[in-house]
Amino acid sequence: MEFADILTPGLSAEVEDTVSEENTASALGSGGLPVFASPAMLALMEKAAHTSVDPLLPPGWSTVGTEANIKHLSATPLGMKVTARAELLAVDGRALSFKVEAFDEAGKIGEGSHSRFIIENAKFMAKTGGKGKLKSSRHYFFTFFHKNTSATHPRAVIYGGFMEKKNNRRLLIWVPVLMGCLVICLIIAGCMSKGLGMEIAYRPGIYEGTGQGYRGPILVWVQVSPAGIEDIVINSHRENTVPGAAAMEELLDTILIEGTTDLDAISGATVSSKGFLEAVEDALEKAR
Repeated sequence: MEFADILTPGLSAEVEDTVSEENTASALGSGGLPVFASPAMLALMEKAAHTSVDPLLPPGWSTVGTEANIKHLSATPLGMKVTARAELLAVDGRALSFKVEAFDEAGKIGEGSHSRFIIENAKFMAKTGGKGKLKSSRHYFFTFFHKNTSATHPRAVIYGGFMEKKNNRRLLIWVPVLMGCLVICLIIAGCMSKGLGMEIAYRPGIYEGTGQGYRGPILVWVQVSPAGIEDIVINSHRENTVPGAAAMEELLDTILIEGTTDLDAISGATVSSKGFLEAVEDALEKAR
């Protein structure tokens, strides 16, 4: 889907709010005074940005904020109206860049830049929901460990990361078993991460990667999370031949479906697909 055909630079929107006790610095914890809070100003700017583009997207699609760089220039007292304005400056694949400003009734109070990313709602929420399952599994493990050590063995103590339990054979059984399970899980996770072309310590976010194709550079955006590669967007390339472009699209689907960037697992690799893979791995390297 070509979002540049739907969203064009120059799109803008304005939203308003009034300074109240709920959006002051003292209420939000960003300061101690009853004036319009910087987080509230940023939220109003983001609202203006997504209001300018989200209604134009197809059903089931929206945008999320990925970056903000703003200056809060002047304080605004209680009861005064604040207006935030956002203007779309550039569309790069699914990445959107905005100019944002904020004004109160006396003049400009804030300015800066803001970036958003177009996402498919269902897919995004499915990935986000996976974090809850991961948290639940971690909670179960540590609760289980605690119940079978400290809770039932009050004389257990910890010295420098090593647990010692005086005169208790049950502890000597449970600790090696649990540590063994942990080692096995780490080994399995390491094997899986190698197969996915990912490592455990990746920083969630959207990263740009560049590779060399048959006719020139290939630029991609890769969105990653602790669960793996969430999405890949081909931003620009010069592989204008049908086989080259088709090879990249096929490889993109393969990576997302199979979860691998291992070229050995992909048959019929072309110069274009190798350049695309190089760009994806370049983005993943930046996510470390």
